[in-house]
Amino acid sequence: MQANRELEQYLSQLPGVGPRQAKRIIQALLRREPFFSRRLGELIQSVRQNMRVCEETFQYFYSEDQNETLSEIAKDPSRDHGKILVVESDSDLEAIEKTDLWRGTYFVLGGNLKPATNESSYDNFIRLNQLNNLVTNKYQNHTLSEVILGLSSSINGDFTADIVRETVAEISDSISISQLGRGLSTGTALEYIDKNTFESALEHRTTNTQ
Repeated sequence: MQANRELEQYLSQLPGVGPRQAKRIIQALLRREPFFSRRLGELIQSVRQNMRVCEETFQYFYSEDQNETLSEIAKDPSRDHGKILVVESDSDLEAIEKTDLWRGTYFVLGGNLKPATNESSYDNFIRLNQLNNLVTNKYQNHTLSEVILGLSSSINGDFTADIVRETVAEISDSISISQLGRGLSTGTALEYIDKNTFESALEHRTTNTQ
């Protein structure tokens, strides 16, 4: 296969990029100076090599230190590490961080579950086992005060919230579990939330002590 066709196919696999957009990207690259394409390739390679997954929040973060295991949020002593906001993706986390309203920490599930998903394969789609380990550790060390569910307002999001709630409740029925108040239209991802909507959703979260 010719390299340009293969590049089109690779670009088309990126979110929001179809065959037409892929061709436009290639054409835009050809109009730029050769340095631009070379530097773009170097940056992609560097990000690929140095992006890591935080062992506490499970968000992606960049560090050229091969021994670094915690993101800036996980290391920040000014944050309330007893409160965990569970979100589906890094995009959700970044959207909430932009509001500058949340000073707890996070856990990124890495996706959501469909109601038809077999229970034995939950861990193939979300980081349920890792969340269980984190919550268990914090609970046993008396450093956990609340688990907040910040999942998308959709059928999948609601189903995932139920599974997470059950998982946390199995650790202890005394753990406070809450859910962000509904401020988004049904089917809307949390990554599109704005400051006022998030503030209202956080203020009006519903708490259940299982």
